[in-house]
Parts: sequence; structure tokens; C-alpha cells
Amino acid sequence: MRGLLVKTTAVPILVLLLTLSSSVRGGKLQMRRDLEVGRVARSGSKRPIIIVPGLAASKVEARVDDEYEFPAGCEGTAAPDEWHLTWMDLSSIRKVDCFAHKLGLVYEEAGETSQGGFGRLRGVLTRVFGGKGSEKGTKVANRKGVEVRPKEFGGLGGITNMLSAFGTTFAVDKMTSFVRGLQRHGWVEGETLFGAPFDWRYAPTASSKVREDFNRDLTALVEECFRKTGLPVVLVSHSLGGLMTTKFLLSKPGWWKQRFVATFIPMSVPWAGAQRSTQAILIGDNGNVPFLPMNYFGGLQRTCTSGLWLLPRKAFWDADYVMVETPEKNYTGSMMGELLEDSGLPGQASIYRKEIQQLDGWTNMRKGELGVNMLCLISTNVRTMSRLVTPSLLDLTRDPLTAPYTLEYSMDGDGIVNSRSMRVCENFADEVLEFEGVGHRGILSSKEVIRTVANAATVQ
Repeated sequence: MRGLLVKTTAVPILVLLLTLSSSVRGGKLQMRRDLEVGRVARSGSKRPIIIVPGLAASKVEARVDDEYEFPAGCEGTAAPDEWHLTWMDLSSIRKVDCFAHKLGLVYEEAGETSQGGFGRLRGVLTRVFGGKGSEKGTKVANRKGVEVRPKEFGGLGGITNMLSAFGTTFAVDKMTSFVRGLQRHGWVEGETLFGAPFDWRYAPTASSKVREDFNRDLTALVEECFRKTGLPVVLVSHSLGGLMTTKFLLSKPGWWKQRFVATFIPMSVPWAGAQRSTQAILIGDNGNVPFLPMNYFGGLQRTCTSGLWLLPRKAFWDADYVMVETPEKNYTGSMMGELLEDSGLPGQASIYRKEIQQLDGWTNMRKGELGVNMLCLISTNVRTMSRLVTPSLLDLTRDPLTAPYTLEYSMDGDGIVNSRSMRVCENFADEVLEFEGVGHRGILSSKEVIRTVANAATVQ
């Protein structure tokens, strides 16, 4: 039907007749096809691309009110009631303790704050000294008096030139290279190229407002792109953004996806989690920045529920595969809750068991079940963490700078995500393309990858 030629003057009448006929037949999928006849896409047309970035690859702004209690030494780092860039603003992240306190999530037992001093004391003792606490009532939220939002949803400013310093911005990220590459292929910001930043601290659990905001905003952006261009969109995601986008698509009805989404292109997605996430939670992850201590952002990272979502999943790893090795116990993919508890993180263990383990909707998914055409891009043969070995989990989380540990590596991954995790998409993607020797972030600057995405998003 795409090859059908229609005179311009006949288009409105034809669209009306086809729409009416489709409503009689009751088929919304047919309605989309009928509408496409009225809006013939010429070969070479650029379908609108919406980019969903990965972990810590969205700029976020914060605002504090009078209820926020600044820690000692952090007074004056934020003006009350004013939105200000927090990630990645150099002046903010240089004072890392203040930064982590403001952006860090708080784990509490439900009703703890209403129980007076005793309730708060019990929560503090649980967090500091461990123990299982009450899994029934654990909740996670922003610190009191703090609001956080992604910057410039819909635009590219929230996902490119990530570092702000000295009154300007710097492209310390690979996403800027990816965007520029698509622009060289003819995509235009605000017309055919858009960004979908999100608050990457949170996993999209049922109780998360971030999930509601992301789904609402992305739905509106997709539909607006369709209205402006007459073409269904191409959703392109990287890493954690692929998990977010998959959850989004699973929440949408089939007729909506058939009408508004042409293709989903996830890149380097940790469908089954990643071994490196155990390091990020137990020690910290400096993002391979050589002059930063490994635990520089650890205080923030171990509070993020998104980090819990990135822990290895038992459904996709061998039952006897050891993720973390200690003298007392070896932890496999089915023991991530125990790992968190034994590391003195009972709140995280509770949320992991109650909410995080329920998130994956692709465990048994097969081709066609996502409801959109899917092109999965992976990269392999890069040195990637495979195991963490330590004599003491508690010592490691309390003082990762001095506690002994060893990280083991293999060539089975992209430097961040292990191959077996990325390859999960082979179960349900329409096509999988592999790029050997390309790193997790390097896939965004690969000319071959950018050309592949551009070709997939161009009407043939």
C-alpha cells in the first residue's frame, strides 16, 4: 500500500473513507495502515527519532525548599526554591558529599517518620548495623525537601554536552557524537530528532512517580512527532534507556504501537543485568575517569533503585555462576537480595525483593510479542568485569578505599555489560547486529552504528 499513488486533492476524501471503513471493521491496526495510504511517505524520508539515553546520561535539575536540611559544610550550595542543574554541573559534583546527600535516595520503613524519635532511631540502626528490618513496609523516596526533574525533555540539551563548567558546556559524553552523526545524515533537532531524558536514579517500579512521568511525557512526544510528520517514530535507546523503553512499550496497547512506532532500536542493553553493577553498589563506579577514586560516586550509586535493577538476573545466568566471592559465601544470580543484606543494605534488599524482581517483562518474551519491529545492536570482545572477590562485604561497603578486593575480567562483553545479558534480545528481536571490539559507550560514536541507525530510520 505504500506504493499507491494518490492525487493531492483526493487525499482528504480518501483518508475519511478509509477511516470510516476501518471503524466499521473495528480494526485499529487497519486504521493505521489506512492513514498511511493517505500520507504516502516518499522514499528517503526521515522518520522522527527519539533517543532514550542510559544510566547517568540525562541531565537532572534539583530544587530544595525550607524543609531540606543541608549537611554541615553544604550550606549555600543551592538557593531555596530555585531549579538548578545538578548532574552534571562541575561545581555540584566537586562537592561530592553535598551532591550525594541531595540526590541520594532514602530508604525508610513505612510510617517511620510518624513514629517519632524511636521510629527514626530504629531506621538509622537498621541502615547502619544491618538486619532485615521490615520488608513489608520499606519505601524509597527523595530526601525530604528535595525535588528532582530531567532537563529539557523533548530537546537534545538534556542528553548532550553533559558537563557544565565555567559558564559553558563540554561534550565529555559519547551521546553528543551520536547526535551529531545523525544530524550529518539529515536529522534536525526539534523536527525529526528528539531526546527523552529521565531521572535515572529510579527504576520504573509500580510505586515510582518517575515511571508515571516518563510514560506520560514519552507518550505525548511520540504522538506529537506523528502529528507533525505523519510518520511513526523510531525509538533509539542505549543501555538502561533500553530497559526503560521496553517497559514503556510493554505498557502500551498493540494498536497504539502499530500506529505510532515504526521501529525500536536498543543498543548495548543489560537485559539480564551486568556484573559491573555489583561493583557500583558495593564499591562505587567512577565511570573509568582515571583521576577519580573508584568510590567517588558510591554514596549516591548504592541508593539508586536503578542500580538494583541492573544487578544480574537469576533467570538468565547459570545457577552455579558466582557473581561475588567471599570466604563465607559465594553469591549467584539468585542471591542478590542476600548480597545486599549481607553488605549492610537491608532497605535495598527489601525493595529489590518486593519491587525490582517484578520488573522484567521480557523473561519469556518471544519474537513479535513486544508489538513493534525491533533491531537490537550489541557489541562484544571487550574486557569486561566478570566477578568480584573480597574477604569482607561489610568492610568493602564501609571503606572501599582501604578494604581489599579483586575484580576479575573476561573478553565476554562490551566493557560494561556482559555478552550473555546483551544477547537476551536474540529471543525476541526481529534482527540482531553485532559489532566486535566496540565498547559500551563507544557504540554511540561508531560511524558504522550511526549509519545503521540512520538507514533503519529512513523510509526505503
